[in-house]
Amino acid sequence: MNNVCKVSALFLDRDGVINFDSGYIKSLDSLRLNYATIELAKICNENNVRVFVVTNQSGIARGYLTLEKLKEINEVISEHYQENGARIEKFFYCPHHPEGLLRKYKKVCDCRKPEPGLILQAAKEYSINLKKAWLIGDKERDVISGINAGIPESQCILNSSISLEELNTPLRYSNLMINAQKLIKILVS
Repeated sequence: MNNVCKVSALFLDRDGVINFDSGYIKSLDSLRLNYATIELAKICNENNVRVFVVTNQSGIARGYLTLEKLKEINEVISEHYQENGARIEKFFYCPHHPEGLLRKYKKVCDCRKPEPGLILQAAKEYSINLKKAWLIGDKERDVISGINAGIPESQCILNSSISLEELNTPLRYSNLMINAQKLIKILVS
């Protein structure tokens, strides 16, 4: 069976999945990539699965960094992926926050996760079948965004050390590579 039919896309959150989350990334000095995620993206790419980033970046609305700096950081991430044989198709980001300091970005929107706007935008732009898509995030809002967009709950992975009992929810928790093994088995079968 053609792998393109099995998995249509992989959506990754940025902070906490692609890079280790140490607060707002305001400069390249604080960027620490998670190379396990690069390997996962490489395996997806080798199996004709496009990888997208969907990320809340309220630091822009809060005035911590500029849109230009965000694009620079994302470009460096993309370059690291390419240097390691992986590709990120596109970064989709939400610069808004309802309590932001910058009026231009201070608002309630449909792209700030847990709203599904970023994923729906990607699905429309790239004709992605969301029923066959996967998502990996580090916060419950990431997973809820995927489910709200139409990605099956069983294909939304929460990469967190928080236990299932602590949050009392049906969402799954574990480390990235343990959870990603299920996706990899589907890709290579």
